[in-house]
Amino acid sequence: MMYREYLSRALNVDMDSLKDELRLKLILKARLTKKELKILNGSIGGEEVEPLIQSLNIDSSRYRELKLNIERKLNSQKLLKEIFK
Repeated sequence: MMYREYLSRALNVDMDSLKDELRLKLILKARLTKKELKILNGSIGGEEVEPLIQSLNIDSSRYRELKLNIERKLNSQKLLKEIFK
């Protein structure tokens, strides 16, 4: 699963209404922190949580906080305007 498919499911919208994969990648790279982007990529890629937490050198509470930040940013009006065609 890549960004278009993930965002389509997360936002409950049609994939065709989203920008192309490369543009989404660039938008998310600009709007998310490095750790948030790694967590998002891990979620999309189906990575296990524990190895991801260890590779980012964070604890589980920080992981949950970063996941919430990702959700909040994905639902922000500014980002929503950018990701749609």
